[in-house]
Amino acid sequence: SLGILIGFSWEKSFDVAVADISSTIDILPEEATKLMLATSLATLVIPAWRLHILPTVLAYEREDEEKEEEEEAELEDKERSHEVGSKGSAPRPKHANGTKVILRKPPSLSRSELERPLLETVAPARPGPPSPEAALQLARLGDLERHNSELGRQNVELQGRNKDLEAAMLNMVSELDQLR
Repeated sequence: SLGILIGFSWEKSFDVAVADISSTIDILPEEATKLMLATSLATLVIPAWRLHILPTVLAYEREDEEKEEEEEAELEDKERSHEVGSKGSAPRPKHANGTKVILRKPPSLSRSELERPLLETVAPARPGPPSPEAALQLARLGDLERHNSELGRQNVELQGRNKDLEAAMLNMVSELDQLR
C-alpha cells in the first residue's frame, strides 16, 4: 500500500509539472507540449527502471519462490519421515475432529549420551586474588567514584554561588529602577 501511495504522489507531481510547463510555453500548442514532455519523460524513466528496478524485483521474487519451494519440500519430508506403518498396516489414528494424528519417532540417542548423568555437578570456583587487570579496573573504579563525588560537591557549591549571583543581580536591577 505504501508503494501505491508513493506512485500516486509521483504521478500527481509529474502531472502538475507537465501542466505548468505546457501552460507557460507558447512555442507549441499545449497538447503538443504535453505529448513531447510525456515522451521525453518515458524515454528517460523506462530504461532506468528496466536496468535498475526490474532486476531487483525479479531477484526478490525468485528468492521468495525458492524459499516457498524449500519450505514445502521440508514439510513433505517431515510428513514422510513421521509416517508410521505401511500400506498394509492399520489406519492412522485421527482426532475427534477428523484430522490425522502425526506420530513422531522418539529421538535416537547414543550409548554415551544415555550413560551421561542428567545433572552434572560442577565444583564452585574458589575465589582467589584478583588478576592484575581486575585489580587495575577496581582501582580505576575507585578513582572514578571519588571524582564523581568531588564533581557532585562542586555542583552543589556552584548552585549556591548561582543563587547568590541571581540575588545580587535582582538587587542591582531594583537599585537601577530606583535611580531612574
